[in-house]
Order: sequence, then structure tokens, then C-alpha cells
Amino acid sequence: MLSLEEQVARGVLMCPRTKQILTRRGDVLCAGENEYKIINGVPILLTDKDLIEQYSKPSDPMSLSYAE
Repeated sequence: MLSLEEQVARGVLMCPRTKQILTRRGDVLCAGENEYKIINGVPILLTDKDLIEQYSKPSDPMSLSYAE
């Protein structure tokens, strides 16, 4: 699996709203005005605030997968 840094460098992460390539600025991935948090090393590429809250917990499956 590619690290987050490698994915950003290769331009393989895309904004779910605009389909633009995401770039990193600190703990945020950006495409134009759209910003997505990186929480515990996991990019949260969701637009629904409730889902973002759910995936922000350190024990969620996506966080556990990135921790491996």
C-alpha cells in the first residue's frame, strides 16, 4: 500500500466533489476551496459531517487499516 505522502506525490488522490487532484497543506488535503482533514494519518475524503465524525474515531476500520 502506498503511504499518504506517496499518494499525494503521485497525484492519485482526487476531490470527491470536483475530481481535482488533491494537494497537502499541513493536516489538510485541498482542491480549490474544498478541504479534507487528515486525522491520525487517514485522509477523510467525505462530505457528510456525520460520517466525518464517525471516521474521526481512532478505532474505526479505516484508521486501523492505515496503521498497519
